[in-house]
Amino acid sequence: MFAVVYRWRVRPEKEQLLVDGWHRVTLAIRQECGSYGSRLHRADDGTWVAYARWPDRETREACGTPTRWARR
Repeated sequence: MFAVVYRWRVRPEKEQLLVDGWHRVTLAIRQECGSYGSRLHRADDGTWVAYARWPDRETREACGTPTRWARR
């Protein structure tokens, strides 16, 4: 298995956009690219942390860049 970890600071008024977008993109990538899904969490320091799981690095790289999916 291969995992990717992401971390952001998000303005409070944009947090729901992050949650909704992360969910939407995760579903699309899982369906179209074969990921194992992801989880999104708010850390104690107020940052957002997510991890995405993949069968292997090659599958992740074949899916393309995260920005490709953010535009959907």
